Amino acid sequence: MKGSFARILVFSCAAALLLWNCNPLMAESKVTSDNPAQELLSIGQPGPKAIDLTVSEQSAGVGASVPGAPMSVTVKASRKGYLTAVYVSPKGDVVVLFPNRKTADSLVSPDKECPLANAASIVKLIKSRKKGESGRVALFVSSQPLNLDAFKMRATQNFVCIPRSAKEQMALLTDKLQALAKDGDFNRVVLANEVTVGGNVMNLMGGPPGGIRSSRPGSTVGVQGIRERIKDTGKE
Repeated sequence: MKGSFARILVFSCAAALLLWNCNPLMAESKVTSDNPAQELLSIGQPGPKAIDLTVSEQSAGVGASVPGAPMSVTVKASRKGYLTAVYVSPKGDVVVLFPNRKTADSLVSPDKECPLANAASIVKLIKSRKKGESGRVALFVSSQPLNLDAFKMRATQNFVCIPRSAKEQMALLTDKLQALAKDGDFNRVVLANEVTVGGNVMNLMGGPPGGIRSSRPGSTVGVQGIRERIKDTGKE
């Protein structure tokens, strides 16, 4: 009797383990916990009054989508709002590409295109040569700007860079994006192309605390100095 019970117990455990590995929802949860930064690519759903984003992705100077070529990416919004662009690497490192030190004003509008990446901008995106080996870029737009003042950044850095090991910073960025996603104007778009970030951006992780600030009054990314910009969206 005891032997039969033991065999049934072993069989039940083996079956449960097999179901865990085969269930796609369970498998997805394991992948997500292994690379939590990937969750950033799927944060939020379009709000009831979502601001539409029109995105153009082309290989700069080539005319066709060529692997290994620099990408030219422009973004246009259907209404005024604030744009955030986040790059997630295959290893789980994160770079906030926009806003950045050179372009602290993240306000976008329907009457002008936002050149996210091109030959003249500090954001350099390279089209992936092989699928699955590069990262993805997620665009978020809302009626409120993303406050980056709490994130670590060296004086020589142009971008907020969060290494995979910086769990508190990663969780903070996730919370801030989830807060933006509650906005009725919120929308999210993930670029169609897998890309890598040009330059030495991925080697400049961490640094002392400090947000991205513009030298122009009224264009600080965050709460201070942003009031006039928020008024432009009609949300103040």
